[in-house]
Amino acid sequence: MNEQNPKHFDLLLTGSCMLRCKMCYLWENKPALGSLELDEWKEIIESIKCPEGCGKTTLHFGGGEPFMSSLVLPLIQFASRNNIVTMSTSNGYLFDKRLCSRVLSSGLGHISFSLDSLNDKMHDYLRGVNGAYSRVMSGIKYLSSAKQKLTIGINCIISALNLDSILPLARWVINNEQISGIMFQAIIQPHNKPQDNLWYEKSEFSELWPQDKISVEKVLDGLIELKKSSQGKLSNSILQLEAFKNYFNNPSRFLQETHCPMNSNSFTINWEGNVYICGLLQNMGNIRSADIKDILNSSLMLEVVKEMKLCKRNCNNKVNCYFEGKIVTGNNK
Repeated sequence: MNEQNPKHFDLLLTGSCMLRCKMCYLWENKPALGSLELDEWKEIIESIKCPEGCGKTTLHFGGGEPFMSSLVLPLIQFASRNNIVTMSTSNGYLFDKRLCSRVLSSGLGHISFSLDSLNDKMHDYLRGVNGAYSRVMSGIKYLSSAKQKLTIGINCIISALNLDSILPLARWVINNEQISGIMFQAIIQPHNKPQDNLWYEKSEFSELWPQDKISVEKVLDGLIELKKSSQGKLSNSILQLEAFKNYFNNPSRFLQETHCPMNSNSFTINWEGNVYICGLLQNMGNIRSADIKDILNSSLMLEVVKEMKLCKRNCNNKVNCYFEGKIVTGNNK
């Protein structure tokens, strides 16, 4: 077996979050016991850093809400000092002036904030907490006014509720010199709920799934037109935006005909020390009981990759992340 030297890792520092998002139920999780300590995370970072000559390692600090963890800033600082590219994703709720100052001092290279609408009431409704909009906008303002080099991005989930907000938000980002870009994602089964490929048919989630297919297609066509003149600030490819149309039109068919793009170039390590490629499949080991290099080069890792290629689940990877799939064509009715 050829030794793997993956360059991208997602470090999930916590499974907790203070918001109560309609598209995510991580807030139902109880605080985790026995989470990795600072020294354990540092050892992991040193172990997964690419050897000299193979390029830079990229670490994405996530969660839950990563900035709920007291470890996030020390770890970002540690990784940055080791010449590792650092980035993070946040709901922005904790980003007051003091935290923004500490983030800038940590050496973080990029941060993406979740923002679903420029309508404060709509964003707050989707995120389940009043004031979520004003908090994230304040964080963007504080960070963008600083002289330190830190790029700021926006992540937005397309759902039935914020469909009218998508194009105005895209235009706002394109015209905002302080924002580096925006990435749109299609609504998938809400996180932290039992796997159900027909989740969108359930009354529990009915408000999230767009029933007006014509309106969805118009919005996506609008994004495609903006993509052509966005100077790279709309991160989705035209191929992916076209694929979103087919996903919203017939999600079951889309998932059956779209292969999982995940491979052994990117791994996730969570707060318990479990290492995996896909959170829906078995983890490949725990760094408290096995060396990270042995886990990454194990026969189990190859088995999981094979299993992913045959997977037909509704998940974020197929629809939104690392998208490289072909466009499903034909009768999608």
